[in-house]
Amino acid sequence: MARKKITVNELSLETIDASTLNKSSVVGLSLIITVDVEFEGKKDFDLSNLLDGLGEEEKRRRQLELIKFIGYVKKVKGEGVSKATRIKMLSRWVRYANKIDPSLALSDKSILLGVHKVILKLYNAGNLGPQTCEGMRKQFRIILRDCFSLNQNDFEEWFPSFCARTGELFGATINDEKGYSKAFSDKDFKLIILLLMFYAREFQSRYLSGETLQQLKEKAPTFSHHTVTHTLNTQSISPKLNVKKYLSNRSTVYYMLTFIAITGANLSPLLRAKRQDVVISKGERDLFTIRITDKRKKKKDEPKVYLMKKHQEEFYTEILNHSKLIDPSDNALLFPFMEEDGSYTNFNSTAVSSAIQNYRTKGPVGEFGEILSPNPKKLRDSHGQQFDDLDTRSAALGNSPKTAAKHYSDGNPEENTDELQVGMNAYTLSLISGEDLSKTHHKVTSDIDIKIIDQDSAVELLETKAATKTSTGGVCENATTSREAQKHNRKLNKLNLVNEKKISCNNILACFTCSQHAFVDEEEQVYILLSFHQFLIDSLYVNEAGGLFGSKQLINDAIDEIYWMKSNRFSPQVIINAERRIKYQGVHLLWSFE
Repeated sequence: MARKKITVNELSLETIDASTLNKSSVVGLSLIITVDVEFEGKKDFDLSNLLDGLGEEEKRRRQLELIKFIGYVKKVKGEGVSKATRIKMLSRWVRYANKIDPSLALSDKSILLGVHKVILKLYNAGNLGPQTCEGMRKQFRIILRDCFSLNQNDFEEWFPSFCARTGELFGATINDEKGYSKAFSDKDFKLIILLLMFYAREFQSRYLSGETLQQLKEKAPTFSHHTVTHTLNTQSISPKLNVKKYLSNRSTVYYMLTFIAITGANLSPLLRAKRQDVVISKGERDLFTIRITDKRKKKKDEPKVYLMKKHQEEFYTEILNHSKLIDPSDNALLFPFMEEDGSYTNFNSTAVSSAIQNYRTKGPVGEFGEILSPNPKKLRDSHGQQFDDLDTRSAALGNSPKTAAKHYSDGNPEENTDELQVGMNAYTLSLISGEDLSKTHHKVTSDIDIKIIDQDSAVELLETKAATKTSTGGVCENATTSREAQKHNRKLNKLNLVNEKKISCNNILACFTCSQHAFVDEEEQVYILLSFHQFLIDSLYVNEAGGLFGSKQLINDAIDEIYWMKSNRFSPQVIINAERRIKYQGVHLLWSFE
């Protein structure tokens, strides 16, 4: 008999006593989650096989945990793909836990230590890459924190990062032991764009000339620029290869990767975008605004906005001309994939990965010793690093400032090296002066008078027409017509990102210098502020390339300002209560972003 899908309520294991557990009949229930996955439709995930081989008592306890997880997944906001990923990661975690000790809870210390040991062994053996391991660790952290209420400090202690955050120090540079970094250096980024454009043009030229398979093998595409020489491997190409299809698709792939590098666009929407979905317009000074309408289900006709620098316009035009050359029809894809019969369809990520793998087989090697592989995410991040201002960077990548601050503020090896040198100099001075470095780091010599008000004053202030609460735990007296608000509004309008005449200021890092803003000496508001503080710290340290000194000064200043306020301006008991809430409840929901 087929299992019947059921709806289960979220249960809290902590509230279930032994007698209830023994009397429970949940073992007979189905554990099926139905998720609507984009482009795949509804998919059923059956978690009951995770109970195979367990004793009755172990099975009953583990199923209660799975029921709790089902309730958690049903409440999670986001796309079906995100939910499916968490289901798969939870399944993997349960399988590891069952092998280690099925009688222990999924969030038990021994389980975390045991799973970490298993994955670390796979990582050291080269079976799992650093990005894969860190991605798994991130998902495990989210699930254990949000579903099973595991304290984040305990997770960090029992399940540390697989990749050292600052890696090895070679003189005054930062790289991890395998040379990975989040973004390319400026020099390497320019080189990789030249490489991509060269190979795109080379394959296009050979496609137009009708080159044969034998000619392709005898004369492999070779790039030469100053001291850098790189050749694509064409010797291992199959003799049954459709050369016309191969040349067309390889040219298109390299144009696609160039498009990502100059616009910061995500790979996923580009795989399905049509030429008519892309609109370019002039923005502020030397910038162009690129709008791509993403035809995703539930997001129809919703344009995604990116920024491109003016000097890269010729690359953009060339990419569009290539698209028209391959498929001139009005309803054509932006990056058409040629099939065996000469028809066109969407590219898939496998075809892109294949081209990248062929590219990186023999280098090239960048100035910091890493292979310059045109990974789409790394190209996108490198594009973001071309913009120093956080608002502009978030616009360039089509992200919110919060997302840009967390994922795209860690610099590249070149910038991190400079920042590290500054840190080393400070350390040297602290040794000479005899002053404690920790005191030097947290000391804020600010000439800004940060306003702190009590809860009654905040309530009174919020009764005025223009006042609003802020996501930094304070109150803004005027978020629409103040000087800072007008400045923020002008910037967004110049970037051609908004059409409204008036929008509320959300430049959260400017709150510390704005005369219109006041922080509130009250537990809930300080809890929000300290959660924001933790969010900023995480944005600097979660990525390998950032390291201890690989941060942006604006974010560092905000971190130090909050630390100074915590030590000098807020009531001690308010701080104690707010810190206790972070310890036992985690950060505030406003800043609980992954």
